[in-house]
Amino acid sequence: LNSIELIGDGGGMQLENTTFFNFDEGTVVSISLTTAQPVSDPLPTSGATHVTGEVSSGDNILAEMGTGKYKGVTGSTRLSGTIDLSKFAGPGTEVTFDCIFVISLSTN
Repeated sequence: LNSIELIGDGGGMQLENTTFFNFDEGTVVSISLTTAQPVSDPLPTSGATHVTGEVSSGDNILAEMGTGKYKGVTGSTRLSGTIDLSKFAGPGTEVTFDCIFVISLSTN
């Protein structure tokens, strides 16, 4: 998580999200802007404090960072889910994610 900016007065934020997807065949790396908004009702079973989502506008997979069969591969990712920021106090502190990612790889 990088470049965290607060949005409005409601506790929402926008941040830069770098994600590493490690597969047996290699690694895919993506970078995107993600939005997180506080949950409207407490979610006691998950502990989630925020709902998050991201839909990229174009390629956000870093082809030069890919390894194995994903080296040089472009494409996009998107995510939806929840996060628990109750223990987050800055760099190096805990954030818990419960997100679903969709990875769309380009075929050239």
